[in-house]
Amino acid sequence: MNKLTMIVSLASLALWCTTLVTGLSLTSKGAEPDATAPASASADSALKPFPPYVAPVGENADWVMRILPAKEAATTPEIPAPAPAAAENGDSTTSDDVTEIHMTKVGDLQRAVVLRKDGTSTEYYHLKNFNLTPASDRSGKVMVVQQNAALPPYPCFAKGFFGVAWIRPENFAGVATYKEKKCFYYKGQQANPLVKEKDLPADAAGKAAAAQPAEAWVDCKTQLPVAVKIDNELVEFVHNPAAKQLELPPPYLAAWKFHENQQRRLNSMGVVR
Repeated sequence: MNKLTMIVSLASLALWCTTLVTGLSLTSKGAEPDATAPASASADSALKPFPPYVAPVGENADWVMRILPAKEAATTPEIPAPAPAAAENGDSTTSDDVTEIHMTKVGDLQRAVVLRKDGTSTEYYHLKNFNLTPASDRSGKVMVVQQNAALPPYPCFAKGFFGVAWIRPENFAGVATYKEKKCFYYKGQQANPLVKEKDLPADAAGKAAAAQPAEAWVDCKTQLPVAVKIDNELVEFVHNPAAKQLELPPPYLAAWKFHENQQRRLNSMGVVR
């Protein structure tokens, strides 16, 4: 081997060693990924939503919905905004006043504690498709009314979590991170619970009023909702340990017993409600 060949061989050996050391160093660093960095594209593509896509509310459950300030939503001139339904149940609360709703469910009984911007709160109960709501005159009376999405506490007493009934596999739009939680992200439309499609004009304005743009972030591991955005309103979920006990307080219980007695009387008279 001449002198020139030996120099080239040594240089090649040095370059190979440098490459090997650098490669080992990069592999070592890759074993400790940055927690704030998004997952790789290949890892995300491997995650796919699976039935039931959103976990059902358990037999016993407790969760909080935090309503972030909504932007002023423009009202379509042809479709006036629904008038407040205060006359029916005496509660003048509007959805724009609400900042937080604490939901508790034990068996068939549900409770919603609605917190408003001014710091006041109202306690509602739901049993057998009826809402038990206190009168706004602070008389202590409790009214039993048929569930209505236009009345407080709005569509909170749904069979599942609020704002997720529209989620389908075809609405899946990828994997996204919402406040450090890896989520299945869905995008689509939700039927507006405050309007009936048959009462709307069959034009573009009617179709726009019948459905609302919707987005949802669902935890990849638990399938519990993390956040939903309906139109301009964003709702974040906080899931607490399941409740173990829930009972109607005395005023609500008295109102419910009176309601049941009235129902029995009507049924005995052949009046079906």
